[in-house]
Amino acid sequence: MSFNSTPFQRLVFHAILGLLLMVCYPLQELFAGNQNVYFLWGMAQAGVGSLALDPLLTQTDPFPLFSLLVFGVMKFLHPWVFHLLYWLMNCMYCYALFGIADRVFDIYGRSTKTALLAALFLLMHSGAIWAGLFRVMFGIDLSWVWDSGMTEQGVLRGYLQPSTVGVFLLMSVLHFLKEQPKGVFLSLAMAAIIHPNYMFLGTLMGIIYLVMFIVEERLDTAQAIIWAGVSVLIVMPQLIYVATFFVPRSAEETAIMQDAVIRTQDGNIHLSPAMWLNAKTFLQVTVVGIAIWLFRKEAIGKLILAMLVVFLALSAATFITLNHTLLSLTPWRISVVLVPLCSMLLTARVFLNVRQVELRRRTLSVLMLGGVLLASFAFYRVFGISDEDFISAWRIKSLSLVVLAAALPLLPLGWLRKPVVTVVVSVGIISGAVASGLMEMVMEHRFRMDRPEQASITFLKEHARPDDMIMVPPSLTTLRINAGVAVVADNNLVHGLKLPELLERQDLARAFFTDSITPASVIALKDSFDCTALLLPIQKGIPTDLPVQEVYRDAYYRLVRLRINPRQNRSPLHPSQ
Repeated sequence: MSFNSTPFQRLVFHAILGLLLMVCYPLQELFAGNQNVYFLWGMAQAGVGSLALDPLLTQTDPFPLFSLLVFGVMKFLHPWVFHLLYWLMNCMYCYALFGIADRVFDIYGRSTKTALLAALFLLMHSGAIWAGLFRVMFGIDLSWVWDSGMTEQGVLRGYLQPSTVGVFLLMSVLHFLKEQPKGVFLSLAMAAIIHPNYMFLGTLMGIIYLVMFIVEERLDTAQAIIWAGVSVLIVMPQLIYVATFFVPRSAEETAIMQDAVIRTQDGNIHLSPAMWLNAKTFLQVTVVGIAIWLFRKEAIGKLILAMLVVFLALSAATFITLNHTLLSLTPWRISVVLVPLCSMLLTARVFLNVRQVELRRRTLSVLMLGGVLLASFAFYRVFGISDEDFISAWRIKSLSLVVLAAALPLLPLGWLRKPVVTVVVSVGIISGAVASGLMEMVMEHRFRMDRPEQASITFLKEHARPDDMIMVPPSLTTLRINAGVAVVADNNLVHGLKLPELLERQDLARAFFTDSITPASVIALKDSFDCTALLLPIQKGIPTDLPVQEVYRDAYYRLVRLRINPRQNRSPLHPSQ
């Protein structure tokens, strides 16, 4: 297949690659991770369960357009549409990175190069290797090492969430290399209107683009300025929204927010630099540094260096001043652009910018190495047991095969250098990466079904009442959305003016489950939050004189309903009810 024949052929290529990437990554089930926070507003508006009563809704929706999308899907379509939308984001991610590589190395001019890069690309994004095998074999967590930021922030993450529109930031880089200011600034605007943090990143990236357009005289300056102005107009309503509902209005509010944000810094990898000192960050910094050096004389290298300098300065200012606004904006989030961009460029430079014979030798060596890693981890997944003797023997045999696979292409074996061998190995690696991704999806489903709280979630989903407000252990962060019930508090947080109140609610919930339950504590819970039920760990005792009725019990939790008066306080979404 020739990837430069028609736009339709490229569209098909990236559509297929996006699907393969989604599986290799792998795709997570619905209502996972951050979806348990960011889907709340849209699902509540769509009338799902008792979510409209959830106290977390007292915080203004930080992603109104994304919530509108969630509302539309839940109200008029089917939740599986979220997977379809996430696939489209994966396709755009592939289109942007492969397009950037093509601008630098002309990969579309040779279908062999494109296919080889696709195989290497999927290996780089294989969760089975970087998140699974390295953790088991070496005790090192390299999850998302080549595609995420340096603080566990990323564009993909295995499911649809607001941050996935970061693909538009990568698209802006592609349009910059194509000298298309319209595409550059509209891409930045698209990311900004969905995710407020990208408004900050996009503004600074837009200024850098504009300066480089002017300084290097790459195109008509007036054209770039016009489209920059258009993007500002597009983003202006979102900017006004953020300024109205998320910016403190007084010195007192500012001080309270400052304390609240600082409090969330401890134990939060997005905000605590001490948690960034690990092998993953070292590899990512190394990749970015090498890419800057190798491409220092080219436009892409200058762009990467400019972005790095600007955002490093802002990051330093953030931790020197501990300003709550800068902490919330997380200027180091620019790494969600720099890491995948530099990883892709470095891969293309090492494996594609060489003679044909050397290309086959290098890629064959790495692909065979990747194949052994995938096969080794698949063996562990199927036959592995939590026994140190088994793991030690498996580790030794796997490392021996890795050395053999890496060295084999270096041997004077003529048949190994035939193009057909490289093609066969590439197809095998792609198939192996997809199979490993599917296996990880199956294992993840099993882990999810085996969670202690899963039976309780299933019961609540089927039997919860429309007015339920349930006190649950704060660690059960996936219960709210998966069961469709409002909870008094959990460990999920949303930064905004209500952050201090949400932290107080978290403290109350932790104290409730840490201390002994008394009639007074339950009455206080009812009076403060109009709680209707308690989901208690099975070992948690309750007073015999407490007016409750047990309605559910399993090996881990029991659900008791409080015999209280009908709800007086109403929904944060509909306070007049």
